[in-house]
Amino acid sequence: MTTQVIVLNGGSSSGKSGIARCLQAVLPRPWLAIGVDTLIQVMPVSMQATDTGIEFAGGGGVNIGPDFRLLEAAWMAGVAAMVRVSQAEAVHRGVAYDLEVDTTHAESLVCARDIAARVA
Repeated sequence: MTTQVIVLNGGSSSGKSGIARCLQAVLPRPWLAIGVDTLIQVMPVSMQATDTGIEFAGGGGVNIGPDFRLLEAAWMAGVAAMVRVSQAEAVHRGVAYDLEVDTTHAESLVCARDIAARVA
């Protein structure tokens, strides 16, 4: 079985989660969506809003502490093992993408359909 990975890379609130959900709806086979939001949702509440965990600051800022970095490293190793690729930053080094979508100019469903057309 070949493992396929679709990497959605972009800034906060750029539409990655929306595109992931739309891709799950339009692709013929089931796909898993795993992102840093998933990590934050499953991390202990005691690590949220602390200077050692993760704090969401005004104006969209995010402050990351050392405890969060430890948990993030373990999470990233687990995700990497599941899909047999390296950490998020390394995935993009030296890569020429088959397709790029711009969520500033297109809705998530349009982007998902463009991606699905290339995958299908």
